[in-house]
Amino acid sequence: MIHTALLIFVISLICYGQVALFLLPHYGIVFNGILIVLFLGLAIYDAYDLYAEDVLTLAAVIPTVSLVSIALQGDDIFTNIVVVYALLLFLTIGYAYFLYIKHGIFLIRNSKYLLVSLPVGIITGYFTAQFLLGVSHPLVISQASAYSIIILGSITEGIFFQGLVQNAVTLMTESLLGVVFTMILYAVFHDSHSPQITEIFLLLGFISAMMYVFFKNIYVSIGFLLAANVIFYMLTGTILAVAIN
Repeated sequence: MIHTALLIFVISLICYGQVALFLLPHYGIVFNGILIVLFLGLAIYDAYDLYAEDVLTLAAVIPTVSLVSIALQGDDIFTNIVVVYALLLFLTIGYAYFLYIKHGIFLIRNSKYLLVSLPVGIITGYFTAQFLLGVSHPLVISQASAYSIIILGSITEGIFFQGLVQNAVTLMTESLLGVVFTMILYAVFHDSHSPQITEIFLLLGFISAMMYVFFKNIYVSIGFLLAANVIFYMLTGTILAVAIN
């Protein structure tokens, strides 16, 4: 029960921080800076427990990436997105090395289920594109740039959200709470400020998390995200992460 209360507390603060960045940017920047210090401070000084340390440390990544994203706002969408995902990948790999030793998150197992994740991703990408038809806006970047963002984003998100966040929450509580927390955090990370897009990211986060629960393979989750994003781009001419201006 205490761990559940901690998860609700953490996700509430992160959501509030994202809303503040949108409505009151200056206040939001300060608040997210405080969140980073709070989460890392609790983790470093072991104010809670060992399982909570992982969750608190990973929770600090979201406001950190958000502040970097705010600082990079400009006309060069491609560069902005690549920098944000590169930062997330850097933080993820640095932390994943420890978990790789402890839990073997990069082990290749149940690889046959990649044959399941790809069709599911294709179907999800198709219906997502139909759902957002007429709402999404084409990106003025080359196909090579778009596909590089999709590949980088899918790999980074699969490792961070399933390999790290979902594993950490599941170890602290249980699989169901790991799915719910990861799904919400995934939607908050993309921070679309659009109910339609938020629903889509909740769906993608849920399917990806459930695949990890059943197959215990981050490559299955990555394959699903990759397929869904590729199909969405092919049908709409834009990347799901920036589908709404």
